[in-house]
Amino acid sequence: MNRITTFIIIAMTAVCAAAQHRTLRQQNFPAALPKTDENTEWQRDIYREVSVYDDANAGLYCPSELTASRQGLFTTVFNLAVEQRIPIYRYAIDGNETFNEAGRADIRDVLRNHRIFFTEQNGQISIQEEDIPASDVVLYYIKEGVYYDYSNSSFRVRVLALCPVLVEEGEFSLEPTRYPLFWVEYADIEPYMDGLNIIPDYTNTAMVMRMSDYFTLNRYKGSIYKVSNPFGRTLRQTAPTDSAYAAAQQQVEREIQRLTRTTYNTYYTEVKPVEEPVKKKRKKEKPVNTEQAGEPDEQKTPAAENKRNRLHLIK
Repeated sequence: MNRITTFIIIAMTAVCAAAQHRTLRQQNFPAALPKTDENTEWQRDIYREVSVYDDANAGLYCPSELTASRQGLFTTVFNLAVEQRIPIYRYAIDGNETFNEAGRADIRDVLRNHRIFFTEQNGQISIQEEDIPASDVVLYYIKEGVYYDYSNSSFRVRVLALCPVLVEEGEFSLEPTRYPLFWVEYADIEPYMDGLNIIPDYTNTAMVMRMSDYFTLNRYKGSIYKVSNPFGRTLRQTAPTDSAYAAAQQQVEREIQRLTRTTYNTYYTEVKPVEEPVKKKRKKEKPVNTEQAGEPDEQKTPAAENKRNRLHLIK
């Protein structure tokens, strides 16, 4: 009995020591980095240029006459930023955004840099409606994430952030000049998108949908100008010629379509059914007719014919 008790005590001591060793090791060397989304196992960031002149994006243009039910996207985001109800982030010169405290932007600096008149009293910023450059915002930079959701084993696309862009006609150039204002995370403005209505297709103006559904269903269309990479380079930098640039855009689009259209897949690998080898059918040999294929008839051979002719001459 004493031997059994001693053995149990020794075993429990060893197990506790091993558990303590594993705990310390796990604390010093974590097995994996924390994920931003518990259902996200893989993600690739895509940047698009979304123009309001495209038929699919015409609803993003701020209407000339604002009403309570027809507030434009830019007007809503701009007012939220002015009222400091949402954080905004600087648009860096290199185009690489940083969504943290170091990358936060002050709305006052944005207004001054883009010559938007405003007044401030007791820390409250006020802007007249006619001073809001809503009609000049005809372009948006949208950052979307193509991610793998292991909960339903599928790839999806979600909007991560957007940047309104002022577009003005150049004085000394035929090309318009772009002035990106600021970045906002879509998660910060998403609660306010339910109150906005948009016409997704102007061939049927009676059809109205919520702005949140418009972005959730990815009803917008835009050309890809950047893909996440460690160097922060755009596609134009990696593919300087027009043909190479178009080919790079098409390649990324094909990859996204291939991923999102595959239901049962693991990362980049599509599951395909195993094809069984096709068995070749052997041709059946025709049976040989022994009667027809027998010895040749003696009367039909050349020798027999000659013999019959000689007999005929003799007679």
